[in-house]
Amino acid sequence: MFRQGESGNPKGRPQGATNKVARPIKEQLSDFLTAKIQELPEIWSKLSPRDKARFITDLIPYFVARLQSISVGVEFDQLNDSQLNYIIDTLLNKDGKN
Repeated sequence: MFRQGESGNPKGRPQGATNKVARPIKEQLSDFLTAKIQELPEIWSKLSPRDKARFITDLIPYFVARLQSISVGVEFDQLNDSQLNYIIDTLLNKDGKN
């Protein structure tokens, strides 16, 4: 039995290696979608507004990087008005200049 954090293969899978079983399925799916993409405008026109919104929100994760929350660790109720205004101005300043 291995200790926690160890495995039978300490080097692990090489970086960039793909799952050999999933590769043919991904290729078939890609071929299918490539062939069917031409039908999308006709399908789109038949969707309800709710289904169109769901379709878009379902696809967004594949095109936009997922944002992660971060913890700032600032007690905002401990700051005075000028400190809060400074933080707000800094966040709103798109040039990064104060």
